[in-house]
Amino acid sequence: MKQDQKVFLGVLGKPRGLKGHIRLHLYNPDTTLIKKNLLFYIEGESASFIVESFAPYQKSHILTIRDHADVNLVEKLKGKKVFVLREQLQELDDNEYYHVDLIGLDVVNMQGLVIGVVTEVLATGANDVLCIEGKDGQEVLIPFVDEYVLDVKMDENRIEVIVPEVLQ
Repeated sequence: MKQDQKVFLGVLGKPRGLKGHIRLHLYNPDTTLIKKNLLFYIEGESASFIVESFAPYQKSHILTIRDHADVNLVEKLKGKKVFVLREQLQELDDNEYYHVDLIGLDVVNMQGLVIGVVTEVLATGANDVLCIEGKDGQEVLIPFVDEYVLDVKMDENRIEVIVPEVLQ
């Protein structure tokens, strides 16, 4: 299976208890994708896995994997990335994007000059924030709101923005 067919959801953390519960630190904590019977993949594992149960827990979530109801089975999964297939994602409306699709896009200002490349999208609750690695290696943060983001042109691999005055 090609890597670009998989979409990164999060990273498995420490087991919780003795019955195979394990923490899952989600890339997007607001996702509604993870439900009972969801088929998913774990980094470095050839088999697929199925969600038995999933619930919020403190600042992460607790995941139970079908047929892994023992702490010894999930302990070896700690620190591994969790993926789903792109085809499992729901269709988005126009002007909606999955965070993973924004990573790697060039960010350009109104004059067409490249500011940098999106390295991460932070889900802050109020609004998402683009983390951009500038040409000089510095990190630039721009809120992903209409005030600053003029257009996302997936076909041109770029995001057009107004750079906030504080960054100029």
